[in-house]
Amino acid sequence: MSETIKKEREAWQLKESEFQKQLKQITETLTSKETEFKNTREGDLTSFELQKLLLTKDYVFPKDMDSGLKVQTALSAINKDLATKGYVINATMLVIW
Repeated sequence: MSETIKKEREAWQLKESEFQKQLKQITETLTSKETEFKNTREGDLTSFELQKLLLTKDYVFPKDMDSGLKVQTALSAINKDLATKGYVINATMLVIW
């Protein structure tokens, strides 16, 4: 093999290595974003289900109080009570910390 061909081959191998590194970075970023999106979506679904359940409850709040405010107040009270007991609602599960 001539010296020129060897140098060209080394240059192409170096470029290939750089492309492999870039591909790995892009893949890791994509995987991270997918996980982040999935966790956010699961958290949103859990929050939606909790709010849906809380909307059906009869509260001791004034009758003319906004239903969304009632739900948020109840949800805050639930989260505070869980936190004082060492629990937290994390995406789709109840976690003990």
